[in-house]
Amino acid sequence: MGQSKVLLFANLTVNMGLFWEERPLGFRWSHKTPQYPDPFGPLYDTLGDRGLTAVNQSEFATGYQQTAFNIFAETSFVWPSYWSVDAFSGNNAKESWKYEYSVTPAYHGADLTAYFSVNTATPTEGIRHAFQKMLGSFIIKDSPVISIQDAKGGASDAIVPENTDGHILWPMWNSSLPIMMDLNTTGGSLSYRNVTEHLAYWLREDPGVVNHLRLANAYLWEGDGVNDVGFGGKSVRAYLSK
Repeated sequence: MGQSKVLLFANLTVNMGLFWEERPLGFRWSHKTPQYPDPFGPLYDTLGDRGLTAVNQSEFATGYQQTAFNIFAETSFVWPSYWSVDAFSGNNAKESWKYEYSVTPAYHGADLTAYFSVNTATPTEGIRHAFQKMLGSFIIKDSPVISIQDAKGGASDAIVPENTDGHILWPMWNSSLPIMMDLNTTGGSLSYRNVTEHLAYWLREDPGVVNHLRLANAYLWEGDGVNDVGFGGKSVRAYLSK
């Protein structure tokens, strides 16, 4: 029998402050109590690997409201994505790649326009082209690793991790070296959208938007990264596996 492909997406909006701590006698759950910003402070996205984290800061909320968002997001979407990507890795018959969709506003489901839409204003053409090429390559060639040219989406000043063979550098998932791809954009101009009293966000619009793809340690993303493994991210976390 041939290999069967499984395409699984695990989406989230934001992450929380629960961490997995390894001890000599086993494991335990703990909650890190961070320094909480003003609940009425400025709203902005976190960087993922430095500065404030999505534990208590995002473009949707700050303080304990943000943590409440994270608790739901992490338990419902993020943790299952880690468990599943581990399950679909580890030998020649199981291969998986992990990524995060960070293009603002990146709430749950906002990434669908990048995967399946045509001629939409946001997200911009470059990131749509890159991700749809990744998805198509995974389906046809069993790997989402695409050419540097496709990953840049037609912009010479786009930033992507480059390999020496003309393709992007994107290692398969390995829990001992947990590298994921962060899919984002930069440049252009920001447009504020006030949808309802409780939902408002920024959109990044052309001209001038370019892709910004980078590799990141998935276990240190949006966490303290010292003694614990912090699961989470500020946007859409997902993986491809076969």
